[in-house]
Amino acid sequence: MRKALISGAGIAGATAAYWLAKAGFQVTVVEQARDIRSSGSPVDVRGPAVEVAERMGVMARIRAADTCVRDMVFVNARGRVVTRVNMRSTWAAADDVELSRGDLAAILRASL
Repeated sequence: MRKALISGAGIAGATAAYWLAKAGFQVTVVEQARDIRSSGSPVDVRGPAVEVAERMGVMARIRAADTCVRDMVFVNARGRVVTRVNMRSTWAAADDVELSRGDLAAILRASL
């Protein structure tokens, strides 16, 4: 059996481990950090990534973890709303999902 060693248990490492295991590799994932990082900017799963997540069988869990952020609000120095942008009508497609980086990494690791 072919073996693979992946350095990093984040989003990229977990995704690589999934596909290598599916291809018949015996996969070992190592992580330097004591804990998995849960912070950082939210991640958008959209376009081709939706199809990949569907093929991995994780898209339903990704949808369930959606941040449900629909508007970006701009305020002035006094805290008054200057304008609002509906993110769904501006750039997002129906299948697009925004979720926290930590949630996405956890979903991908659970798929292994």
